[in-house]
Amino acid sequence: MRIKTRYMACRIIEIMGCAATGKSSVTRCLLEQDERFRVYVPTIGYRVQCRKYTLFRFPQILFFCLIGVRRHYLKTLIRIEAALETISSEKKKANGVLLVDQGPLSSLAYLYSKGVANQVMLKWLKSLNKKAANVIDKVFWLDASNSVLVDRLNKRRDGHKMENMPEVTTNQFYDTYRLCYNKVLKKDDYEISHFCINTSKLSIWETSRIIQKKVTISFEKD
Repeated sequence: MRIKTRYMACRIIEIMGCAATGKSSVTRCLLEQDERFRVYVPTIGYRVQCRKYTLFRFPQILFFCLIGVRRHYLKTLIRIEAALETISSEKKKANGVLLVDQGPLSSLAYLYSKGVANQVMLKWLKSLNKKAANVIDKVFWLDASNSVLVDRLNKRRDGHKMENMPEVTTNQFYDTYRLCYNKVLKKDDYEISHFCINTSKLSIWETSRIIQKKVTISFEKD
């Protein structure tokens, strides 16, 4: 049975977590069970913002290309800026709950995991982090024990680069991402509102119900 409620000011919720924590499945479950939720889908406005920020950042992009920063890294930075701009626009004109699966903060964590070239790059990352803190209302961080995650990963149909890797490699992979998630959520001068859910012993439905309840409480506070 789908939950119905009166719509209020828009909430932006990002669902983050390592591979095999159930992010996409939880997102689908929320969409099916609760009509307040809808998922963020990049539109033509997002593509326009990508072009705008590519032109605006061109001197920096050129500089980073010359010192050997990978194009994928730079493209991800531009996509984060564009996504934050379009999500912010959605927030002003919409209502209900806009779900962002693996959104700007997750992408920032990914970039931190790849390393930071220099202080100029670090400044760019920090500015995006702060902008994300002003746009995203709450983050639900899904996690589980490494052994559970590895087991799920090895059973996935779509495959993953960490599938059937040695235990030491997968542990390093997951621990690195946890450190990077903490890095984007907890800064020296601010902290982004977040709630961590250990999904080790939870079904997809149980996880989605926890998120529903937390979101309902936030609506009722308005």
